[in-house]
Amino acid sequence: MKASTYITTLLIGILLAALLSSCRSTSESLRDPATAHIYRTGYPEVQARVAGHFDKNKNTYIKLYSEFSLNSLIFVTRDGESEARLKINIYIRDVNDSNNLVKRITEDISTRDAQNIEANALLFDREMAIGAGDYEISLMVQDLSSDKTTPATLLVSVPDPKADTPSLTDISVSNRIDGSNYFIPSNFIASNADSLSFNFLVSSNSDSFDELIVTKRFIRINSDTDFPRPISHLNIPSGSIAYRGIDYNDQKELYKIDNSIEARSGIHTLELIHETPARGVYRIEAVIHGKQNDEKKVIERKFRDIIVLSPNFPNIRTTRDMIDPLYYLMDRREFQRIRAIENPDSLRAAFEAFWLSNIRNPSRAAEVIELYYTRVEEANRAFTTFREGWMTDMGMVYILVGPPVHIENTIDSMIWYYDYNRMDVRTVFRFERARYHGASFPFHHYILVRQRFYHEIELNRIQDWRTGRILSRRSL
Repeated sequence: MKASTYITTLLIGILLAALLSSCRSTSESLRDPATAHIYRTGYPEVQARVAGHFDKNKNTYIKLYSEFSLNSLIFVTRDGESEARLKINIYIRDVNDSNNLVKRITEDISTRDAQNIEANALLFDREMAIGAGDYEISLMVQDLSSDKTTPATLLVSVPDPKADTPSLTDISVSNRIDGSNYFIPSNFIASNADSLSFNFLVSSNSDSFDELIVTKRFIRINSDTDFPRPISHLNIPSGSIAYRGIDYNDQKELYKIDNSIEARSGIHTLELIHETPARGVYRIEAVIHGKQNDEKKVIERKFRDIIVLSPNFPNIRTTRDMIDPLYYLMDRREFQRIRAIENPDSLRAAFEAFWLSNIRNPSRAAEVIELYYTRVEEANRAFTTFREGWMTDMGMVYILVGPPVHIENTIDSMIWYYDYNRMDVRTVFRFERARYHGASFPFHHYILVRQRFYHEIELNRIQDWRTGRILSRRSL
């Protein structure tokens, strides 16, 4: 049971437009321009990352990694077998001359190719030879069954390994699960991996230094991990971590190592392997220092921010996954009791008892559960920032109240209307974007402007969910 396709598509489309337009508000990028995650109901869901690389022979190229959620694709039966097919168009242009189409690639892929399937996604990875420089990658992903196309734009710099100045490739991130490595095409990493691997190459062709020192660091960045406050509580103080979301000034170094290499010794492959850390925000950083006469000088620095999320993110797979989202429907003691249950059978029994305590009909309860966790998964895909989308203010309102009928947005705010009468303040939810200055910040954070008069709406909506009335009361 899904929320209205039209309204959800409207919501996601406007949200993405708002996030992209807000990226121009500071001197540094507020997002990672080499990474894209685009989710619209009814269209192929795209996660993609492009990286500039060179190899041991100093050949330069672009690596494109992408995956498309199987749940977002249309399957049809062909020759007795269910199949989803995509057409991938890639356009590579010179950033300094957008009319200069450097390369175009078109390929068809299908779920029939087992090598293209990983977990719940269809994969498409390509290496494309290209000269050093700055490029814009336009990726067009067309579902050949629905004829719907998802576009994505990425930016990449390809370093020159033949230059006199030492340089770094982009940092590649992969996780290791049950002995196999899986490349991560986004900022988001599910915590079911055994370890994380960070790889990059260094070129060293300089006469200006006696020695090069490459420093690798793995850093945890303080971020808000608490559940959002109820929609009728007092507003969040602007100086708090809950308002800012992430505090880049509060960092903890988990790992640091210096690698010394000769200044004219060619190409070096470096790797950092770290056990998968707890959920939170992290940064992997690589810095080249040139050493001359006992003085060190920073030559180049690259980093990549990642978020470690729940084990099955963005999906809800287990009873344990289903427990935390019940925070919105339970009082504090009730929630603490069910969350403390460790035995899987006892946890499942408590979960079922919660839903059946008011919804006496098991079939009707199953419909409500399906709707609730459909919204949780949709919130994960649409609103995830430095934590799971369902734990954001937007995710909370979306899950409890549903998709709005209209949205307005500016650089600093977004307004959701739940009634065509925009003068009724009880049906208007305003979200303000926390502003960040002087820090590269790829994660957007919108905070609900809470109101006391939301209290009645909140109580009524919780009862609608707990009793099953939500199936017939989709709007405020």
